[in-house]
Amino acid sequence: MSLLRQFLFGRALATAQEKHERLPKVLALPILSSDALSSNAYATEEILLTLLLLGSIAHVYSVPISAAI
Repeated sequence: MSLLRQFLFGRALATAQEKHERLPKVLALPILSSDALSSNAYATEEILLTLLLLGSIAHVYSVPISAAI
């Protein structure tokens, strides 16, 4: 499991090296906040796509259900 983890994520950073890899808050906020904004945009699109697909499938059952009522 350790080899798989190392292959997927790479070698762990030493504690002394971590300090040099950090971004200051002034840079981290604009860089990382774009991920949240794009996720919200894509989530809405995917929800609408799923509703459209399921709605078109459910449309087939609307006539038999209406006839039964």
